[in-house]
Amino acid sequence: MFARPMDEQDLAAIKSLLSNYYAQKVDAESEKLWDEKGMSQQTIDDLLNTHLRIPYK
Repeated sequence: MFARPMDEQDLAAIKSLLSNYYAQKVDAESEKLWDEKGMSQQTIDDLLNTHLRIPYK
């Protein structure tokens, strides 16, 4: 990952830091979309219970 040697503990810490950073970005973007679209738990429940498959002919 880096040009200099790094022990496994440091590498694991950096990976954890990056994972947490991107998880926070995804969470913030999801929250923003949730608010913009006016979504609620009912919206999610409706999506889960909707049959979207196209029937075979």
